[in-house]
Amino acid sequence: MEIHIAVEGHHDLSGQIYRQLRAGILEGRLAGGTRLPSTRDLAAQLGVSRKTTLDVFERLLSEGYLTARAGSGTFVADGLERLPAERSPHVRAADSSREPAKTKSDTARAQPLWEQMPDSLPMPRPSVASPHDFVGGATDKALFPFDAWRRCVNHALRTQARGSGTYRDAAGEQELRLAISRYLAFNRAVSSNWEEVIVTQGAQHALDLLARVTLGPGEVAAIEDPGYPPAHACFTATGTRAWRACRSTARV
Repeated sequence: MEIHIAVEGHHDLSGQIYRQLRAGILEGRLAGGTRLPSTRDLAAQLGVSRKTTLDVFERLLSEGYLTARAGSGTFVADGLERLPAERSPHVRAADSSREPAKTKSDTARAQPLWEQMPDSLPMPRPSVASPHDFVGGATDKALFPFDAWRRCVNHALRTQARGSGTYRDAAGEQELRLAISRYLAFNRAVSSNWEEVIVTQGAQHALDLLARVTLGPGEVAAIEDPGYPPAHACFTATGTRAWRACRSTARV
């Protein structure tokens, strides 16, 4: 396995590696029983001498953070007391003769607005069984053209295999945006240029983009009630005051 360790400069290399490995063990990022790379492999990964990584492993072994198993390798010791996950510890040198490690900032916390959001989006559940399912987001797989979809996926994979592997247009593939633009023109009588079309990852992604671009914190968005619950959650999450408007039936 590879371990993410950042070695800066050429000063106190063994101390830098020791402190980062020790912090990873204490913070739980390296769980008990995790097999570490050999000293030779770790030295090659970090571009340091094998003696440097040997010194680090010997120190961690002597302090009880690691255990060596003959013929198997070196592992993180089991049964170590971990630091609380809700606060990030300060990584310090074990003795004053070594350069003190840089302190880490506190664990990133979500903004208060996000802490108020429910763990899951409120979706209505039917109280009794129904012959027809109208729950949002549920589709009848019997109507899905799996054969046509499979051919399209295979074609896309072959095309990607011949490509350069770079990032594509964030707004979506040009061919797909052009097809959507033509569909809008013929079926919805909406005139649009393909460059004005943006392909999103779904309705929730589109609502989030619209809320961020067109609305500011504290502004009001009117949403039908009953309506689409995730839309209300999306607008609320961006700081918008979502106002529920009850539907009314017009009589002629």
